[in-house]
Amino acid sequence: HNRGIVARRLDASSRTKSIDMAVQTVAMEMWKDVEERPMAAAALLLVLGLAVTVSYAVASHFVGSTMRRRKLKDIPKAPGGLPILGHGITLLRQTPWDLFTKWVVEISPIIRFNIFGEQFVVVAEPKFLKSIWQSNIRAYTKDMTFTYKPFLPLLGTGLVTSEGELWRKQRLLVSTVFRIDILEEIVGMAKRAVDRLSLQLEKVRNTKETVDLEELFRRLALQVIGEALMGLTPQECDDVFPKLYLPIMEEANKRVLRPWRMYLPSWTHVEFSRNVTALDKYIVGLIRKRRQLRKHEVKQCGKAAAARKFDILDRVLDHLGEE
Repeated sequence: HNRGIVARRLDASSRTKSIDMAVQTVAMEMWKDVEERPMAAAALLLVLGLAVTVSYAVASHFVGSTMRRRKLKDIPKAPGGLPILGHGITLLRQTPWDLFTKWVVEISPIIRFNIFGEQFVVVAEPKFLKSIWQSNIRAYTKDMTFTYKPFLPLLGTGLVTSEGELWRKQRLLVSTVFRIDILEEIVGMAKRAVDRLSLQLEKVRNTKETVDLEELFRRLALQVIGEALMGLTPQECDDVFPKLYLPIMEEANKRVLRPWRMYLPSWTHVEFSRNVTALDKYIVGLIRKRRQLRKHEVKQCGKAAAARKFDILDRVLDHLGEE
């Protein structure tokens, strides 16, 4: 019996040594290959590294998604949906808002769906909305990893996306700037913008010319925002924002239901990045010019905007200080 145990141990030891020798041989061959073909070896290591990174990211995503799905299991699930894709294809084929309305009317006032494993809840019940927005607001955080992510190049860390102390600081700034007087001025700006649009539409009345009302109303909104925030003329707004801001928003909206667009190397991705950079440069340029103008006004007249209209940007700079 003892001789049998010793024989088995020797046999196991022999197998272990054989495996060690085989591993060493493979390692030596791989190292030799690396020395002879370093570029090929580097490419292989890069591919392996990317594969491991992607696999880890996908696994983490779906593990997290599974845990969230279990927490939401008591909420009714929307009909349809495919493995992995979830309800993404369904939402692409129909207008999402109309589909959400159909679900809450026909199935439940609170219902969940998923897109690529991400869980979403549609709420159309007043008591639940009160809990989310008022009584239990601290229990909910802003979704920066999916819902807001396509819009972060525009929103940054502003009031819409920030939380905690940063949110309170910016909320205080907004409450200081948006007083009754500026809101009254915005009403007049909106009225003038509507009058300009009416004249534009009047030119095509009783003609067969088609008009893109969606585009016109977008421009109208941007004209009001541009004038209220930075004192821009309607023409300045039309020259810049439709070419830079609107394409960014259009692509960001597409990325909500097609998140892969954020990662695919395409010409659309390049154009999106260019537009973001150009818009940032334009806005930063306006702010810097305004700072210089205010310094000149203070030197000449003793205060800023003594002979021009005082807009929201002036109010923000007053609050933050010139430096």
